[in-house]
Amino acid sequence: ETQDGEQLPNMIADNEDNLDLLMKASENIGLSFINKWYRYLDTYKLPFYGKSTIATAQDIAFWGTAALLTYCTSLYWLTTNQTTIPGTRKFFDEKKFEEEQKKIREEMKQYPDFLGDFQNMPTHPETWNCNGTTYTRWTADDLPLKSWVGSIVDTETYNKMDNQQRKAEMYSKTFGIFNKIHAPFLGLNDPFIAGIFGTLAIYTKPQLQELYTSGKKYLEQTVNYYLKGDLGPIKNSDNIPKTYFKDMIGGDHLEKLARELTDYLKNPIRYERAGISPSTGYLLVGPSQTGKSFFAKALKTLVDDEFSDTYDKVKFATITADDLQYFKGFSEIFYWARKNAPIILFMDEIDMFETRRDRNSKNTQELLTAMNGMETDPSKKVIVIAATNKPEELDFALKQKGRLGTVITFDFPTYECRKQYLEKQLEKKNISLGAEMIDIIAQETDNQTYGMIDDIIRQALQLATFQTRPVIEADFEITLDREIRKIKANTTISNQEKEIIAIYQAGQAAARHILKTDQQIVKITIDTVDKPLKSKEGFGVVHEQKGQQHENHELLPQARIKPTRLGFVFTMSKTNNHELLSDVEQEKEVMALLSGQVALELIKGAKYTEFGKEDRAKVLDILEKKISQGTPITEKIRQQAIIEKDRLYAHTKQILLNHVEFINLIKDELLKLNTIDTKKWLEIAVNYKI
Repeated sequence: ETQDGEQLPNMIADNEDNLDLLMKASENIGLSFINKWYRYLDTYKLPFYGKSTIATAQDIAFWGTAALLTYCTSLYWLTTNQTTIPGTRKFFDEKKFEEEQKKIREEMKQYPDFLGDFQNMPTHPETWNCNGTTYTRWTADDLPLKSWVGSIVDTETYNKMDNQQRKAEMYSKTFGIFNKIHAPFLGLNDPFIAGIFGTLAIYTKPQLQELYTSGKKYLEQTVNYYLKGDLGPIKNSDNIPKTYFKDMIGGDHLEKLARELTDYLKNPIRYERAGISPSTGYLLVGPSQTGKSFFAKALKTLVDDEFSDTYDKVKFATITADDLQYFKGFSEIFYWARKNAPIILFMDEIDMFETRRDRNSKNTQELLTAMNGMETDPSKKVIVIAATNKPEELDFALKQKGRLGTVITFDFPTYECRKQYLEKQLEKKNISLGAEMIDIIAQETDNQTYGMIDDIIRQALQLATFQTRPVIEADFEITLDREIRKIKANTTISNQEKEIIAIYQAGQAAARHILKTDQQIVKITIDTVDKPLKSKEGFGVVHEQKGQQHENHELLPQARIKPTRLGFVFTMSKTNNHELLSDVEQEKEVMALLSGQVALELIKGAKYTEFGKEDRAKVLDILEKKISQGTPITEKIRQQAIIEKDRLYAHTKQILLNHVEFINLIKDELLKLNTIDTKKWLEIAVNYKI
């Protein structure tokens, strides 16, 4: 322990280094060489300037451009055509130069043949030699467009000219367009004209600012997208496949709500005149894959169909946590949404956005502020639909009216809905199944989603396709064993252990047949069965009062639980709501769960306390809830539940004492087959008269 304690700091340091390397590697996934190089230049700070290379280049470009614009503006507006451009002429003694030029001209008179060439030397640019040095002189007239623009200093001369003189100078390079419009601009000094322009400036200022802001933001997004490799801006989800409410089993009430919302988007004036507006914030709550995203897509399809003959279509955008990070907050997202209104924003898994003030107060405040006044602003129709399977992760204020106040609850489909959906999907894929098999699939998929039913069909098709034959019921039976029952062959167990498992499962099966429980047997196995995973994740109903909220999901126990169980009796029931079972039926269920341990005691003459603990725990849970009647479970109630369990155990033992032969019959079949399917079970049960 001492050595481990000494090595602990080194291990932590190594771990941090590895995490740092992993983070750097993760950040570079999917980036091109240009993206990586740009990011390096954007993060590496220059020692002499204190900013990154990219930031330094931006500063140089900004101030260089500003200096160049200032320089060029002064040349264009403050110079005549013949003004020498500063920096283009070597300065020397003008007087001395003129004297030398005069002297040269006098000398050239002696050579009349060369005097003409000297006088016809080009003047733009002027280039000459003097004392062995070459001089060049550029004037403003050599600049592009200078003649067309003109300058302030020439305006006075131009204004003094009459029309005839101006016509004569029409093609002259002396005066440009500025000289011609300068006089009207002087009229801005008039108070009336200045007032008109001032008013226009006040009214156009917001639009100009918005144009500047959006242009700047678009430029930043484009640079970050192409050079830095960031995610692109939110794109309208107009290319999502069409989804209709008629394909949503049991969704009639949702379609009615969607049509009310669509009517508001299409006829807002009607609602404005009445002084009402429907809710613009919806919170879809329920377990994963229960139709929340389906509702949003079906709403999008419905809106598109209603607006098919109009120009102003309603946009649809899916917002993710990455989009939130890219836009740097909800404020920018809702600014973008209002600019693109009418629009429907769909925030899937909103619990990932950290919208609870004790988790991220900034995010929460931004979202609350952004959604304020949305219902009272009909000119900017922004509909927000958020989905989550963990409503306890959202701030209480977010679930109030005016924000996400309309809560739509989704749950696992009922038996009738599952059966109807299964029949419809089988018909689409031209698969023929018997009514009994359809009923088994529909019943055994209790607490499962439509996605699981699709997966069962897909895997059955995959089995048949692999063997190049039509789909048969056996394919669905195999798929149910894989996906729903989670049966795995166990080859490492001894014959003595198999017998104990077989007796336990046979006792439960016999009791269900004898007691005629609500749950009917579909399969019995002594193979290993995976337990369903349980953790903090998943949907749970949240009970909360104003200003308070509580997480009611249970924490994982500290001890590691065995992830499998040895054997299982699979049952099914057409009952959608198990809480509607009578006390008599619940008592039968409890006795069936205890009957496995009873069978072991009757046949082996001993109790196996460690085996089947899950069933006994379930029994105590049922009895405690029954005794407590919704009140907190106390130690006294727990003791009463144990006494009641012992009573029912003795009663079950008394009943099964007369049916040991039946239990042994089932046990022998299990040892021979490992698994008894529905057909085999019916053969055994029919031949045994109670």
